[in-house]
Amino acid sequence: MTKYYKSAISSLVFISIERSKNVSTKNTRSGGKYGGGHTTMIPAAIIVADIVERQPEVSRISPGILKAGLKSANGQRRVKISDWEGGILLSVRDNTTHQEVRVYTSNSHVTKLAIARGARNAGLHISFGNLREFSSRLIK
Repeated sequence: MTKYYKSAISSLVFISIERSKNVSTKNTRSGGKYGGGHTTMIPAAIIVADIVERQPEVSRISPGILKAGLKSANGQRRVKISDWEGGILLSVRDNTTHQEVRVYTSNSHVTKLAIARGARNAGLHISFGNLREFSSRLIK
């Protein structure tokens, strides 16, 4: 192999590694602050996740499983913001889909405020939940 060829290959490998660190396509988010096994997100969850990702207090965003084929919510998109032991649990509802997103943060109050403001500005309905209703669901 020539010196130029080796250099070109190492540059391509470096570029592909850099690109794989933070992959954001239309319906997926992975790399960087994103973790967990699910990278596909519903449109309303993508809006919220993009808001959360910009927060310096957030260390990790973990999208949950999608639930599709639900009864129509008449186009209403909403996010429920709740505390849980490791950070914040976001329950996001699009028209006929639902997804939970877990957010690990060092400052829960600041992060919740940023989520609420960003979601409101994006036209999502917001509400706040409590840990007890999610704890009872996790026990079942």
